[in-house]
Amino acid sequence: MGKIRHDALPEKVQNISENLWEQAEAVLRMNNNKGKKTITRYREAEHRLCDFLAERYQTKNLKNLEARHIYAYATMLMETDHMPKYIRTDMSAIRFFHKHLGSKNKLPTNKQLGILPNDDYKYNRAFLSGEFKDMIQVAVSMKRYDVVIVSYLARYFGLRLEEAVTVRVFQIEEAVRYKQLHITNGKGGQKRDIPVDIKIQESILERCLAYAKKNGKSGNDYLICDGHQNSVKRKMASLQNWRTNHSNKFVDPKRTELVDSGKKPRIKRPSWHGLRHLYFQENKRRLLHEGKLTKRQVENELSERMGHHRNEVKKFYSDDLEDS
Repeated sequence: MGKIRHDALPEKVQNISENLWEQAEAVLRMNNNKGKKTITRYREAEHRLCDFLAERYQTKNLKNLEARHIYAYATMLMETDHMPKYIRTDMSAIRFFHKHLGSKNKLPTNKQLGILPNDDYKYNRAFLSGEFKDMIQVAVSMKRYDVVIVSYLARYFGLRLEEAVTVRVFQIEEAVRYKQLHITNGKGGQKRDIPVDIKIQESILERCLAYAKKNGKSGNDYLICDGHQNSVKRKMASLQNWRTNHSNKFVDPKRTELVDSGKKPRIKRPSWHGLRHLYFQENKRRLLHEGKLTKRQVENELSERMGHHRNEVKKFYSDDLEDS
């Protein structure tokens, strides 16, 4: 079965990825004792890894897969809204190919990657408010205003990393005018509207427009990306690298100790996605305090705002032990 080519990738990158996939297909031809469903899922995982290695590292031989590649790949999956269970399956597929390729390089375990068995709903993955404040200060001191914008859009609008990176100026303008932010490129191509119902959201939108004007952006321009080919992927990688390289400057080393009674234990190091968790938790408390909706109605409302349609999502984003 041939690998599907991705038009979004430059031809050179596609060719490298195709070559990597041919190496993976050779493994499958020699080791076809897996079930059909498993093989299909493993193919999907390896397709994605081949594209990632070709684009990020220009890796030409799967035998050269190293721990640093896997750490970066796992981080990318976490920060693009993939559940731990999904990531564990990807890691199983990668290790299957790695083993049968005969590479001598040792890959990190799931535990080392921070992906533990059955931990999908067990831990609170949200940023602390103090960590958010410190992260903004670090970003401003470095003049990384793209980090600032993405951080605010993720915390106060619940945007995924890629959604925040690809927001266009006209969307911000319409959000100011109509009091809702319309997202057109959600996960799986889904669209949704996020209400602008608190003052800080209005302030964030106005500051985004001021940033756009200062940088000569308008209309269909991306707010923080240029219009060149692959600018979105480069910006995504830049933001992921920034968080990884500077998290020691704002992540509270005692965060796992700061847990109230009845609350989930915290993970040691939040990802970009941790800001979506913070959005869910803060807005759940706010909407429940307003008293207009039941707990279930609040959770369903927030699920829709965040681009989900499954009841178990509350278990993933909530900080309450009773929801784990």
